[in-house]
Order: sequence, then C-alpha cells, then structure tokens
Amino acid sequence: MADAPAEIAALDAKLTAAREAVAAAKQASADSQTARRTIEKDLAAVQQRLSKYKDQLMEVKTNAEYHAMQHQIATANEEVAKYEERILVNMLEADELTAALKSAEA
Repeated sequence: MADAPAEIAALDAKLTAAREAVAAAKQASADSQTARRTIEKDLAAVQQRLSKYKDQLMEVKTNAEYHAMQHQIATANEEVAKYEERILVNMLEADELTAALKSAEA
C-alpha cells in the first residue's frame, strides 16, 4: 500500500511521456505531408513552365533563340528531377514517420 502512490506517479509519468511521443509523431507526420504538398506545387509550376518552353520552341525563328530555349528546357528538366528526388525522399521520411507513429501509439 505504501508503494502504490509512487507506482501510480511513475505510471502517470510514463503515460504522459507516451502521449507526448504520439503527439510529436503526429505533428511530424503532418509537417511531412505539408512539405510534400509544397514540393508538389513547386513541381507542378516547373512542369507548367517546361510545357510553355516546349510550346515556345516551335515558334522560334533564329538559331540563337532555339539554343536559348533548349538551355531553358534543360534547366527546367533539371529542376523537375530535383523536385522529384525531393518527393521521393519525403515519401521515405513519411514511411519512417508512419512507422514511428504506429510504434508510439502501440
């Protein structure tokens, strides 16, 4: 009986720590999803710009303009690749965060 209050306090502290861990995992997951949506919006903007460049490529009149458009298209393609890489990294992080959340909830 004398040890019961100390055990209850220890269990309450453990429960509070577990709840904080779950809340932190949920927040990290939400932050990851927000970051992914932002990256996807940026990617869509770059893809739209790339499409515009490809349309303009058919309208150029000089060789210099053609090379300039080719350079812009190559730059946009590099940006697309970077954003796609960031999305993949974010997906992997999201998987890890989901596993951590399940673990924390357990």
